[in-house]
Amino acid sequence: MTIAKTILEQLGGGMFVLMTGAKDMVSSDNALRLKIGRFAGVKTTHVKVTLDPCDTYTVETMRWNGRKLEMQEIDKMSGVYCTDLRRAFTSMTGLDTSL
Repeated sequence: MTIAKTILEQLGGGMFVLMTGAKDMVSSDNALRLKIGRFAGVKTTHVKVTLDPCDTYTVETMRWNGRKLEMQEIDKMSGVYCTDLRRAFTSMTGLDTSL
C-alpha cells in the first residue's frame, strides 16, 4: 500500500485526482492502477504505474472495450524516473496533472 501511495503523491496527490478525475484506485505489491475520467479526445480509460526493480517506473495506458469485454493496451513507457512521471502521464494521455 505504501508504494501505491508514493506513486500517487509523485503524480501530484489530490491535485492529480482533481485534474484527471481519477477513481477506483487499486494497489498491488508494486503498482497503482486507476481509472480516469472521460474527457473529449482522450481514448485512455485506465492507467497502471508499476515500480520496476531498477527503481524506475513503467506507465501503461489502456482502454476498456465494453463490446468485446476486454482491456486494450494503448501505450507503454518503461524506464520513467519519478521526476518525469507527471510529464510521461501528460504526454501519454494529454491530461495535465496540476494547474
